[in-house]
Amino acid sequence: MPIEAFVYGGMAAVTAELVSFPFDTSKIRLQVQGQVTDEALTGIKYRGTLHTIRLVSFEEGFSSLFNGVKFAALRQATYGTIRFGIFFSGKNWWNERGGSDKNLPFLMALGTVAGIIGSYITTPIDRMKVLSQSTAQTKNRTICNTFRKIYFHGGISGLYQGKWPNIKKSSSSQRSGDPLLCLCQRFPYNDTWNAGHNIDPCHICSDNISRWDCLLPTI
Repeated sequence: MPIEAFVYGGMAAVTAELVSFPFDTSKIRLQVQGQVTDEALTGIKYRGTLHTIRLVSFEEGFSSLFNGVKFAALRQATYGTIRFGIFFSGKNWWNERGGSDKNLPFLMALGTVAGIIGSYITTPIDRMKVLSQSTAQTKNRTICNTFRKIYFHGGISGLYQGKWPNIKKSSSSQRSGDPLLCLCQRFPYNDTWNAGHNIDPCHICSDNISRWDCLLPTI
């Protein structure tokens, strides 16, 4: 099982998370507002992604958009490492035994398994990330403090609260995302697209296509 698949997968996932994290914070703020059980979140304060980013930056400082980024980096390093490692190691194992890397049912099943395992293992970290992003009061909370807070109030089950929606989302997205990425990357390898052996733009395009495709099953 090649270690590169795990290492590069984790690095790619962390980099993508850091770049897109303000938008993720905006999404969390929009989702948690308007509650009836938490007095701090009862009002409807934010209206759309850009309005949320602008208001959070103005009221709490730009750094508040990165509340919980340490949890996100840890989560993506773990989830990305597991997901990419399982999927591409499994695909290599399949190829070495004569299987075709165009076998879509096998790739979809492998992507689903990778998504389920990675999501289940990282659910406690994702729970801590969402808690840190939801309000400004959690800005300076450490990983250990957040873990203790959730465990004290909910025990082990509290750390895994919301695991089934997470697993469903991850399994649905990876069932289509990673297999489509592999299939898309098959097409650029011809004389027209691969002039000068510069295939990086083709990889970027195919990855973006696969990410948009894996978004649709999770809506």
